[in-house]
Amino acid sequence: MKTVFFNFILLFFCSETFAQITNIKLGNWGDNSVWSSNSIPTGNDAVLLNFDIVVDISTSCQSLTTNGNQVTVNAGVNFEITGHAGDTGDTLLYRYIEIDLFTAAPFDTIMIINFSYDTYKRNTGIHTQYFTDGILNSEYDTYFFYQDSSRVPFKNELTTLFSESGEYFNSNNF
Repeated sequence: MKTVFFNFILLFFCSETFAQITNIKLGNWGDNSVWSSNSIPTGNDAVLLNFDIVVDISTSCQSLTTNGNQVTVNAGVNFEITGHAGDTGDTLLYRYIEIDLFTAAPFDTIMIINFSYDTYKRNTGIHTQYFTDGILNSEYDTYFFYQDSSRVPFKNELTTLFSESGEYFNSNNF
């Protein structure tokens, strides 16, 4: 079974109208006994991890604070962090790492994506690295530019920092 690891640091702001649920042991998301409430979190719950978790069912939560714990999402499973209704800036993903579990340990990294934000919690940059057999083969930066306090970028720019094929480009999209 192919799994995708999410090893990231997340910052969340939760409303008091949502329940906070913690996992009380290592296990699967779909196992009621893993959760402090003895029930699986829903899209209205703020989830705080005290242990690593495997997302084995399609599910969602309002927010997810990992506390450095690992989240493994099984192949074919949809996992959504919805954020606070009406405020798209509540859930900030800072790092995403995808690992190839079909290789023998130690596992190979396939992709690393780092995100950056401004003081308005708008995504201002994405740094993406792609690997083949554990070796970096391409690297890109994407920047987003905003006017005033707009939530929608008026311009983005993609820059190739490194490409195994030797292709280097800089493109602007409006």
